[in-house]
Amino acid sequence: MEITPRMSDHALLARAAAAGSMVLLKNTGGTLPLLPLEDDTPMPVAVFGAGQIRTCLCPADIHPWKKGNILDALCASRRIVPDGLLAHRYRNAALKDPLDGELDAAALDLSRLREENAAAIVVISRADLDTRTLTENELALLRRVCAVFERTVLVLNTPLGIELGEANQCPAIVYAGLGGQELGAALCDLLTGKIVPTGRLARAWGDYPFGWGLGYGAPEIVSYSAALDGCRVILTAQIENLSETQPAQELVQVWCDLPAQDGHGVRRLMGWQKTKLLAPGEGQAVTVEFSIADCAVRRAESAGYVLGAGYYDFYIGTNAANACAAGSVLVPHSAIVQACAPGGQIDDISDPAAPVLTVEEQETLAAVRKRAMRLQNRNLPRVARRRGDRFTGCRGDGQAHDFAELRRGECSVFSLIAALDDLELRQLCGALEAPEGAVEGALWQTPGLPEYGIAAAAVCGGGTSLSLEAEILDEEGHVARRQNCTAFPAAALLACSFDPALVRAVGTAVGREAREYGAVWHIAPKIADWSPADAIGTALAAAFADGVRAFAAPVLPELPQDAQRGAAGAYSALLLPEGVTEDSPAVRAKILDWRYPGAFLTHGERLHEGAARTEYERAALRLMRVLKEYL
Repeated sequence: MEITPRMSDHALLARAAAAGSMVLLKNTGGTLPLLPLEDDTPMPVAVFGAGQIRTCLCPADIHPWKKGNILDALCASRRIVPDGLLAHRYRNAALKDPLDGELDAAALDLSRLREENAAAIVVISRADLDTRTLTENELALLRRVCAVFERTVLVLNTPLGIELGEANQCPAIVYAGLGGQELGAALCDLLTGKIVPTGRLARAWGDYPFGWGLGYGAPEIVSYSAALDGCRVILTAQIENLSETQPAQELVQVWCDLPAQDGHGVRRLMGWQKTKLLAPGEGQAVTVEFSIADCAVRRAESAGYVLGAGYYDFYIGTNAANACAAGSVLVPHSAIVQACAPGGQIDDISDPAAPVLTVEEQETLAAVRKRAMRLQNRNLPRVARRRGDRFTGCRGDGQAHDFAELRRGECSVFSLIAALDDLELRQLCGALEAPEGAVEGALWQTPGLPEYGIAAAAVCGGGTSLSLEAEILDEEGHVARRQNCTAFPAAALLACSFDPALVRAVGTAVGREAREYGAVWHIAPKIADWSPADAIGTALAAAFADGVRAFAAPVLPELPQDAQRGAAGAYSALLLPEGVTEDSPAVRAKILDWRYPGAFLTHGERLHEGAARTEYERAALRLMRVLKEYL
């Protein structure tokens, strides 16, 4: 296979993305990192679990151009060396039984393995979420290995968290997720200390709270402060790495306990900030800033986002469990900070319930509230609901036009659409169609009008990786081989990086590959696929879409709730759910509330039967503005 510079660049990015997203959940007794021995020879390790061979890199419908497994990556390391006989047995078992390939724990000579190896690695793999608990065979293997090896590392190669139960007793646990084609290399970098673990959980997982994650250093928040500037809340924390030998990078999170409504309080993530890589003994001040209006809650009866009267208590910490009260803002009077469409549901159901405070925490909060900063309501921004100008249709210039003229700027999009008759207009605004095979692996395509030079545009899927293929022809024009795309970490793992810049870079790479393989539209992951917390989910979803936009048109495969409106503007189109059309009241309301500039795609009719020509023209305008940019 010929490796192009683009493929090499994307492979390096996939490795960095996986390494920056994996989460070190537990590390006791200095189990990690696994370093060379005193004489600089690689540390011998025993690697258990069929997952080292049957490593799950990505969803089953993604076929990356490079495939590998964890065992191969560990064997390539110069810092550790897997036990050769044990590796050979696992390889043979995988050949005999590709669907399982697990060895009988009772048949393993653990005493010999312990004599010849300094540490153990146990790999548990899952391709999907059908099994959310460890099997009895997996637990039996863990028990036997942990009983013999003081340094045992459990690697979880799973789409999302699983119930660990007694597996939590392992000295070290790493969540590697579906890390893409470079998972093995990235994991090896983390285990052997070539990189500092910086991933943090983007969703709560059993005993591990939201934001949990460890490094090899010892970063701590040594001081913090809160201030109110107009309607801007500013929280600053001083982080110091107290380790004498290891560097560290820490994530600072800010939460807000909203005033209780109907006796139910919620805690909302307001923002976060990562430190730079801190050398031993080094410190850094980080600041998280946001508007108090971001704490507003959508209330159907008020047709807007309401900042209710009461105390807004702000907490700062490195994860949801250790956050401590840092400041409070008193809002004396309720205010509507943004009007929106009447009706609909209250959107804050994704916010977790505020935790029950201990007596000590209640005393601390009472002291913080005594120094509460009082908000002057006149400082609040108030955004009126945009009514929108009445669209009266496109006006033509009496001449025939085509798409090429539009691209050259020789006619306006209004003139081109006005030149279409009703049948052509309806065809252009039709539903997504089955692809005709021009782009291998495409899901659908948007309709085109060849007589006007408007080509059908391929729609690809795959989330943070693509399932597209390209045919490589030989000198005689025959298909010599097929080229696949790069497999990047899945959204659920990539979100653990808490790094919008990294996510944007992955989005740019995905968009570049989409265009290189001939697709115009890219179906991105759902916002909830990133994280159930709106703040991180919307920020990373928007960053990914912003990256894709450089080369292709990103499509959000859902009609988001109003609380997630911040991400919608980064997408060129929204994929409407079945039964919802572009002229439905819910969609029209969001166009006005969000000032959404993008197009809409749908499997069924885009508009109700009998819709006026002006409605078709409006839909065509949205579509053509995107196609003009990318076709």
